[in-house]
Amino acid sequence: MKILVPALAGALLVAGCVVQQPSYPAPPPLPAEVIPLPPVSDAPLTWRPGDWVFAGGSYRYDAGRYVPAVGHGRNWMFAHWAVGPQGGMVWVPGGWAG
Repeated sequence: MKILVPALAGALLVAGCVVQQPSYPAPPPLPAEVIPLPPVSDAPLTWRPGDWVFAGGSYRYDAGRYVPAVGHGRNWMFAHWAVGPQGGMVWVPGGWAG
């Protein structure tokens, strides 16, 4: 019992020192998008889905659109918050991958 009390007190002291990360606002849900027929084009096109852009402390919706199919990956990665190189949270914009 004599060992348990100091160990418990030490654990509570250390637990009180844990730094909380500030919370960041989650992006709003993506609105439903109706994908229109592609426009007539000489180049192959692919649909880039709409996504949220975080700037100036708030979100702005960037609607989906057709883009040239050449020059990027096959999968769209939606924008999100991630842990940055210094340990803080950073906004990662949407982009093509794969």
